Amino acid sequence: MIRQGVCILLMLGFLTTGSCVFAALTVNLSAIHKAPVIDGKVESHEMAGASKIDFIMIGGFDKPKYPTQVYTWLSPEGMYVGFVCADPAPEKAVVTAEKENGAVFNDDSAQIFLTIDRESTKDNYMHFAVNTKGVKYSTRMEDNTPVSKWTAGVSTSPGKWEAEFLIPNQALKGSDSLPFWRCNFARHRPARGSDPAETSAWVNPGPSLHNYKSFGFLQLNQKQRNEVLAAAAVTTPTLPASTAIPLPVAPAAPQTTTVTLAATTITLAVTTATLPIAAPAPPANTAAASSTASLVTSPLAVTTSTLSTTSTSSTTSTR
Repeated sequence: MIRQGVCILLMLGFLTTGSCVFAALTVNLSAIHKAPVIDGKVESHEMAGASKIDFIMIGGFDKPKYPTQVYTWLSPEGMYVGFVCADPAPEKAVVTAEKENGAVFNDDSAQIFLTIDRESTKDNYMHFAVNTKGVKYSTRMEDNTPVSKWTAGVSTSPGKWEAEFLIPNQALKGSDSLPFWRCNFARHRPARGSDPAETSAWVNPGPSLHNYKSFGFLQLNQKQRNEVLAAAAVTTPTLPASTAIPLPVAPAAPQTTTVTLAATTITLAVTTATLPIAAPAPPANTAAASSTASLVTSPLAVTTSTLSTTSTSSTTSTR
């Protein structure tokens, strides 16, 4: 009886611990209709509504000597991630990579491992990193090519350095029905003087940050994300093609000329236009030729700036 009680307690303890561990590995990735400014400064408005993540040492569950917080959310442009890295002397950070896609991950760096799928494999995740000088690194594991069009910014201030990432929607390709993505956030701080090297992360991956099987879960609200994307869509109105309107020609005999314009908004920008002056019908046939000649050789010069008018229709008749 005692043995059965012990077994039950052990099973309950395992299930409870397992639930807590799973909960700790899951973060809601909110979709927020605001545009971040990637200047390397994680501002209060960029923290508002974001999911906040703290780090632990890899290979265990100890808290790092130099804490890191991550703030992440989905913007209309893509996935925003902001790192706030505590450091008493950020100006002494180790930087060896000076060119993009060099070994940035060996420097003082902030890093992201992201799978746009519910399961991570050795070739379906992306790796991003930036060092304290703003030098970037990225790769798609499927073909070892850099990820395009993503941006990052870095800033330093007393007691900390910060990094911001914006991974564009073009890179976040996946099914709209996915309930979550897989991800890990990490920071590497090389040894400095008497301080040993320190690598910390959101999820403990074991000895290697590339342990894709241990990535955490970013819980998605696809309905919320789609609403944000739809609200951010800008529709540019399409104006109908312009139609050339011929200038009226003096009639040989009295007749009616009607021009009808149908448009929502017409904007005319004219510097100088020369229009003929319509003359009244001549009283006799002998004066018709003279009147016609006068109509052609007596132009009216009109100079105007911009004329804007809105109407449904406009009809001009001349007899």
